[in-house]
Amino acid sequence: MEFFSEHWIELVLALITFAGTYTALTATKKDDEILDIISRIFNAIILGKSTCKKDCKENCEKECKSKS
Repeated sequence: MEFFSEHWIELVLALITFAGTYTALTATKKDDEILDIISRIFNAIILGKSTCKKDCKENCEKECKSKS
């Protein structure tokens, strides 16, 4: 259980990659639309967190440099 809690991002990314490959092989466009929605949600969650951490780190570095 610990493995899943530590590596959930990689597992979801692998699942989305597999689903993308599967939907590319099918002829219907409905499954492509569903996967696109899921990918957008995943990107919003993951990129939102990593962007926030990056912005906070840059702001902290700027403040430290201005103080010295």
